Amino acid sequence: MPRLELGGEVISATKVRQAIVTQDVAYLDQVLPATTRTFVKAHLAELGKRIEQKGWK
Repeated sequence: MPRLELGGEVISATKVRQAIVTQDVAYLDQVLPATTRTFVKAHLAELGKRIEQKGWK
């Protein structure tokens, strides 16, 4: 099964985490399913802190 792409680039968990840290809501709107997008937007600041603390970006 091929990986999902946006604009010729593979959508990866790393890119999604980076978008959370930088609060790039426009990117998240394009790549996340509606339910996930709603959760992430509601917890954006906290998720960003956790990602930075764990060094996952």
